[in-house]
Amino acid sequence: PEILLRIFRATMPQYHECDPSIMRARGPWLDELRFRKGLLHVCKAWSWPATAVLYEDIVFRRVGQIPAFAHALSSQPERCLATLVQHIRMDSCVIWASCTDTVKEDLSFILRQCVALRSFSFHPHPNFPVVNGPKEEDGWEGFNPNWFVQCRVNDVGRALEARVSAGLRELDIAMSLSEAQVIELHELLLSAKSLKSLKLGAIAVQGILQDSDIQRMKLELPALSELHVSTGHHSF
Repeated sequence: PEILLRIFRATMPQYHECDPSIMRARGPWLDELRFRKGLLHVCKAWSWPATAVLYEDIVFRRVGQIPAFAHALSSQPERCLATLVQHIRMDSCVIWASCTDTVKEDLSFILRQCVALRSFSFHPHPNFPVVNGPKEEDGWEGFNPNWFVQCRVNDVGRALEARVSAGLRELDIAMSLSEAQVIELHELLLSAKSLKSLKLGAIAVQGILQDSDIQRMKLELPALSELHVSTGHHSF
């Protein structure tokens, strides 16, 4: 099985070779995903390595995948599927108002269960707002959640903080950040001693943060080797 696992992993393309975004209905990423699923149906001897390869990289493109995946993890605890997950990506995955509470609960459950998680990335849909929840007065039925940087007040943010402190190596938050969210993000990263790659979106200028505030927000990231951060904000 170990040799098969190495062979199966060698067939998987690099992230930059396949765009999983829902904006592309078809493409190399979906073909590669079908191939990984197909490995499961070859024979029983391939079951374990094929399952490991299938669950290593989880991509959420539609909101319905989130409760379905949470159900898969909770309904088969004896298979320890959550321990196989090493990468979670949310790509253009819009949250609809009617399922906000369910998705929030399921996301926090998934992040708590995936104790071997090595990378997490969140790329919001460009045509929907990045907010904490639906706002009826704005007429939005769908939104991109900003829960991942709310480690003080949000279960999803606290669950991600637990993964960061437990050895997460790559964090990619591509959403635009408010100054208040920068403060939250600072709290999230205080325990990121294993983080090797950090990618952040642009920071909006609002007048809340002063230069003195930035100077107090010190971080020690001893393992960091890759950093992508916008320098458009005057305090940075």
